[in-house]
Amino acid sequence: MIATIDADTVIEGDTLEKVCGYFREEDIGAVIVRVRVKNPSNWLEKIIEMEYNMGLGFYLKLLSFLNCLYLTPGQFSIYRKRVLEDLDGFDVNNIVEDTEIAYRMQKKGYRIACCLSAYVYTKVPNNVRSFYYQRRRWYSGTIQTILKHRDVFFNRELGNFGMFFMPVNYGGIIIGTLLFLSTIYLTAQTVYDYIIYYSLINFDIIGSTVNIIQTAEIDPLMISIFYFLGISPFIMNALINFYALRKMGESFRESFFGFICFLFFFIPYNTLWIICAYVVVRNKQIKWRE
Repeated sequence: MIATIDADTVIEGDTLEKVCGYFREEDIGAVIVRVRVKNPSNWLEKIIEMEYNMGLGFYLKLLSFLNCLYLTPGQFSIYRKRVLEDLDGFDVNNIVEDTEIAYRMQKKGYRIACCLSAYVYTKVPNNVRSFYYQRRRWYSGTIQTILKHRDVFFNRELGNFGMFFMPVNYGGIIIGTLLFLSTIYLTAQTVYDYIIYYSLINFDIIGSTVNIIQTAEIDPLMISIFYFLGISPFIMNALINFYALRKMGESFRESFFGFICFLFFFIPYNTLWIICAYVVVRNKQIKWRE
């Protein structure tokens, strides 16, 4: 077995003992564990802690049941030695080598297992600048890896990974990004319309607001269905996140701040995907560290 670990990651005491048992099955090429945030203190670390509880915990376990795991986290993963030899090791020219090698493992028919009962603790960005550069590398590298392995999409030989995970996950990201751009446009248009309206009444905002309140009549039939469509993703996301926290054994009270802020994580998330798509299209060089 060969294990990889980040310099800022600490392994839980019995992690190796729990993980090694998975390799009794010959088709297991690698085993990953739950990645947790080490001593989150400021607001950004607490939001990332919630993100890791979901993305590097709950969702990874779900994907492992479907044999759709798409990465072996660099924080800590353990590989069967002969699998690495068969794959000629990591791609040293790839900036998300832990994702790229998982794609090749899937294409070679090796399974990636997930052991949630074992975990490691890692440091995460504690400021916006560090967060930006980390995610720019992650997302740009992911786009480059997808382009390199685009033959996995709708590949029946890859089972759920090719037919379900790849088109649904990345198709969802594309659709979500387009909806995000549409929302920005509609919001900007609404703000512009309000500016034009208030300019006609010499920006008497207070008087206009009082008049609207006094004459307002609430008619449920006049409420657009788009309001419900707009709020439903928040409700669904909140319910899923709450359920995941319970299943992961996390305290909702202690995670409350990160839980609430994570509901709005789609704003930087989609913004970064747009930036990274631009970076890849322009063929700009992304360093592993900035």
